[in-house]
Amino acid sequence: MSIFNRKSRVLITGAKGQLGSYLVDYFKKSNIRSVVGIDIADLDITNPLDIEQFFDKNPKQFFQIVNTLYN
Repeated sequence: MSIFNRKSRVLITGAKGQLGSYLVDYFKKSNIRSVVGIDIADLDITNPLDIEQFFDKNPKQFFQIVNTLYN
């Protein structure tokens, strides 16, 4: 049983990266009603007020994709 159905609204952060872009495509092909893909330029996820305002208008289920570069 999946936690997602056609009426799900899904947010994917890191949508311009390899895994994030794959997930956006996957959910769109799975007929999910609303798939929102954002990246660092779209939302400052370190600002609690920005996040609260964003979720007041957008999906409640989300994937957060984080990529860390090591030197």
